[in-house]
Amino acid sequence: QFIKPKHIRILPPPSTMSYHHFLPLLFLLLVSLHHSLSSAKRCHPDDEDALLRIKAHFNNASAFSTWTPQTACCRKWNMVMCTRLPNTKIFRVNFLEISGEEGINGVIPSAVGDLPYLETLIFRSLPNLTGTIPPAIGKLTKLGLLFLNWNDLTGSIPPFLSRLTNLSTLGLNNNRLTGHIPYSLGRLPNLGALWLYENQLTGPIPASLGNLLNGTVLQLYNNQLSGPIPRSLGRVSFGIFDVSGNQLTGDASFLFGEDKQDLNHLNLSRNKLSFNLTNTVMSESELET
Repeated sequence: QFIKPKHIRILPPPSTMSYHHFLPLLFLLLVSLHHSLSSAKRCHPDDEDALLRIKAHFNNASAFSTWTPQTACCRKWNMVMCTRLPNTKIFRVNFLEISGEEGINGVIPSAVGDLPYLETLIFRSLPNLTGTIPPAIGKLTKLGLLFLNWNDLTGSIPPFLSRLTNLSTLGLNNNRLTGHIPYSLGRLPNLGALWLYENQLTGPIPASLGNLLNGTVLQLYNNQLSGPIPRSLGRVSFGIFDVSGNQLTGDASFLFGEDKQDLNHLNLSRNKLSFNLTNTVMSESELET
C-alpha cells in the first residue's frame, strides 16, 4: 500500500497569469540583448561625420554606397575598420582604404585629418586622384602605415610627414612628385619601409636615411636623384636597396660587405657609380649593376 509522505507538499502548476507576467519580461530582455549587440561596435559620431564628408567630397561615388547614416560605420561600411579603445566600450575608425575605385576624382579631402585614431590610411591605384599631399594628414599622429601610391599626385614630399613618428611604412611611389627628399624623413624612429620610386624627385639622397632600421626596404628607383650615395647608408643592413635609374655618381663600394646579412636585393644599375671591391667579402644577395 502506497503511503503518502506527510512532509511533502505538492505544488499546483503555475497559473496562466504567471506566464502573462513572464512574457513581457522576456520581451524586454530580448530587446535589451538586441540593442546591446547592435550597438556593440557603434560608429563614433565624429568619425561618421568625417567619413560622410569624405563621401560628399567625392560626389557620393558608388564606392561609398554602403556609407549611410542608417548603418554603423564600424560594422557595415566597406573600406573601413575600427578598434575598441582600451578599457572602454568606445570604437574608433583606425583603418581606411580607398583603392582602385571608380569615380574617385580630385584631391585628397582634408576631412581625413578628422579621423584621429587612424593607424592605416590608403589611397591607392586612383589615376584621377590629383593635387598635393594635404597638411591634414600631418594631424594623424597614430598612423603606422601610409600608402598614397599609384595615383597622380604632384608637388613635393611635405616635411610635416616627419611628425608621424609611429610610421613604419611610407609608400608614395608611382606619382608625379617633384623636389627633394626631405631630410627629416630620416628622423622617423620606426620607419622600416620607404617607397618613393617612379616619381620625378631630384637632388641628393639625404644622409639622414642612414638612421633607418636594419632590414629596411628603401626603394628610390626611377627618379632624377643626383650626387653620391651618402656613406651613412653603409651603416644600414638593408633588406632591399634599389636606387637604379637615377643620376647618382661616386664610389659605392661601402655598400658591400659580409656584414650585410639582411640584404636580399640590391640594384644600383643605370647610374654613374664606381666600385672598388678588392678584398671585399660579399654576402649572398641579388646584385644588379
